[in-house]
Amino acid sequence: MATELVLLSEVPVSMEVMQNALLRAQGDGRLIEFRGGEFTSLLGADDNHLLTVHATRLVQRPEEVAKAIVAPPQHFRLWTEITVPFGVLAAGRALAEEIAAEVGGELKERI
Repeated sequence: MATELVLLSEVPVSMEVMQNALLRAQGDGRLIEFRGGEFTSLLGADDNHLLTVHATRLVQRPEEVAKAIVAPPQHFRLWTEITVPFGVLAAGRALAEEIAAEVGGELKERI
């Protein structure tokens, strides 16, 4: 089963952010953008699918976030959904953490 994560931040996740994180986590890899940027697949150097990152969205009602994650951070305005495919949890999670570090955000699991 895939693991669903949410990145809460003040800075949007861009292609550059994902590329930088991928290089730090894997040393190489590639990004494949779908549906005009609606979501992006991140592949490792061995072409393993490590993450799917959905387009960052502005949080309109912060109180709604508490229904989807445990202990949301105090300050955030952006919501980015990230899915780690089954079978690559350690590598996918590490890459998601790199993306979070790149934007100074907090990574949370969906409930």
